[in-house]
Formats: sequence, structure tokens, C-alpha cells
Amino acid sequence: MQNLINQIVEFSTKKNLNKEIKNFDKFIVKFYHENKITDFENYSIESLVNFAKSAFNFLSQNRDKKFNLRIYNPSIVSNNFESQHTIIEINSIDSPFLVDSIVAFLDKQSIVINNIIHPVLAVNRGQKGEFIDLNSSKNSHHESLIQLHIDKIVNSSELNLL
Repeated sequence: MQNLINQIVEFSTKKNLNKEIKNFDKFIVKFYHENKITDFENYSIESLVNFAKSAFNFLSQNRDKKFNLRIYNPSIVSNNFESQHTIIEINSIDSPFLVDSIVAFLDKQSIVINNIIHPVLAVNRGQKGEFIDLNSSKNSHHESLIQLHIDKIVNSSELNLL
């Protein structure tokens, strides 16, 4: 897995994403490090960079509620490649059985989960929930960042229902 992570970091560096997103290479490592390489056999390096960038942008949003939720279909990445997945992203204070509860809910809806990326990150936020940085300190809190790749849902009413 480390070799794949290195390739993702290298690609993001070529795209100058580290200049755009402070410490993006460190985020990539934290985002993907607990997964198995077999989880990403059908993914391009570029799509993995884009999924990490999406997750980082989502994490960086203000979180003034208990959790943030986003469901979307990624736009075409490049070379006429379109993602085969709908993406569900959840950011919450880390708690036991969070992923299990989400998986159980999706299973009841007969939704097929193709991949789960779930790092627990030390996040510093301001008093109003604004993102400051990723850093273990006395002010940081453990947050779950969950990104699920499910079979693509093209019907907008089904997406809204979910």
C-alpha cells in the first residue's frame, strides 16, 4: 500500500496540489494508510488524488453540527473517464460503531458499497467549527472522516431520498 500512496503523493505534487492545499501529501498518507491495495485495483492514480482532494475539502468545511454529510456523483475526471461511483462523505466526532451503523443503513436500502475509506484524524477547529489544521495537540479532537464509494445512482430523486 505504501507504494501506491507514494504514487498518489507524487501525482498530486506534479499537479501542484501541495501549493493549493497545505500539507496535502500528509493528508493523503493519513487518508489511505489503513486500506489494502486490493481496495483500489480498479482506480486510477488521478481518481485517487481527486477522491482525497474531495475528502480534504469536505473535512475543511465548518462543522457546527454533530456531523456533516455530502452525497454526490463525481464529475468527469479526465480522458473521458467518468466515475462509476456515487460518493457519500460523512465527517463526525469519532464514536464507536459509526461505520457499522452507516453500513447497516445502506444495506437495508440494498445499496452496494464498493469501498470504504475511514481515517480517524486529529483535527483542530475554532470555536465556531471552522477548520484550522490537522495536528495532534491539546486542542485537537478525533474526527471520523468516512468516504463510501457506492454503485452509481443516476436518478436525482433517488440521490435526494438517500
